[in-house]
Amino acid sequence: MTAHDKLSARENAVEATAKARKLAAILNLFGIKIVPCSKRAKPMETHAGNILERILREQGPEHLTLVLRAIVETGHNLDLTAPVIMAISDIIIAHPTWATTTAFLDALDSADLAGMRAMAKANKRACASREAIATLLFQHLKPILEPPKPKRAPKPPPPKWATRRCDVDFRS
Repeated sequence: MTAHDKLSARENAVEATAKARKLAAILNLFGIKIVPCSKRAKPMETHAGNILERILREQGPEHLTLVLRAIVETGHNLDLTAPVIMAISDIIIAHPTWATTTAFLDALDSADLAGMRAMAKANKRACASREAIATLLFQHLKPILEPPKPKRAPKPPPPKWATRRCDVDFRS
């Protein structure tokens, strides 16, 4: 191993440690703990440490904070599972304007995430839980966050004088 390889390995270790600290700080902000898969997760505990790291790496700390706030502050602290975390992340990425409003948290609070997760799990042969939950969540959130636009009144017919034909030939 060359000196350059040792330096590169040391830099990678320092970078990994910094990322782990950043994730730990975000999780501490909400009181969330990562537990091993061999232990049953209680409220405010998750097995999805790798998913949280990936979201932090790919989307940044602000996005991860928003995802976790959406789950924890809406009373869904039992739903800190990988499919739910990824589905909410997908919704926020696809509809960024939704997540900037307090109506988003209110709408998410009324969502039955546990029921959506159970429905997705029952249909896992057809599609992945993440996509199924995201779709069910979208169906729940869209009517609340994007109410249908009122239909425009039909265009009035043109006045009769504008539709009459003139029998005079002006070409001669």
